[in-house]
Amino acid sequence: MKKYLKSFKRKLQILNVFFKVEDYIVFNVSLFCLFWICLYKLSWSSTEQLFNNADKVADITYTVFSSFIAAGIFYLFTIYIPNKFKIKRMNEYLTYSLNKINKGFVEYIPGINKGETNEKYTVESFKESLLKGLESTKKDFITYHMNPVNSSNFKEVITIQNNYLNGVLLMYSNLLPRDLALCLNDFCSVKIKFVKIDSTVDNTFTSTQNFYALNFMFHLLYMLENYLNKKYDEII
Repeated sequence: MKKYLKSFKRKLQILNVFFKVEDYIVFNVSLFCLFWICLYKLSWSSTEQLFNNADKVADITYTVFSSFIAAGIFYLFTIYIPNKFKIKRMNEYLTYSLNKINKGFVEYIPGINKGETNEKYTVESFKESLLKGLESTKKDFITYHMNPVNSSNFKEVITIQNNYLNGVLLMYSNLLPRDLALCLNDFCSVKIKFVKIDSTVDNTFTSTQNFYALNFMFHLLYMLENYLNKKYDEII
């Protein structure tokens, strides 16, 4: 039974990739109307009337249902199919942006030491540590970020990465799942900002702020990557 339910849930997830709630409503209503009209024309119209004026009621129903089918066809070609093309373009741009952002991490993450050792983080190991919420990762980043040269390099790269995410938000936020679009908006708005350090004061607080902003970015990228892999429903 569990295996069947899991398989059924997976099929629904696959369908949800192609259909939204409004798509289901429009297409199901249109198919029902088409089915009724076929029965009416092929069978019921030649049978004896069940009640007085049944033929007039059937004609009115036929006219209304024909309008529903016409509306469904109109929806298919003016909304559903164009949206699919827009989503295809969005996914291509999203893939391109994520590749550029991930390449940006190579500019500074391999410069972060693991603790007091000379061992360096890789992008993947740093990402894994962040997603696991390891406190040591926070300390390692702050130590790296307290260096003004490292901070300047970090700020330069992170600005470019933010520009790609802003591009996704501006062009495609209406096509993304609502929760994902809200997270993206939070990140790109004033709520999440990377702060430049001031070499004349203690920058522990500023470095901590930037760590949390970077942590938010990694979780957001994780959600976007899972969305592209059609696994978004499994992580929310």
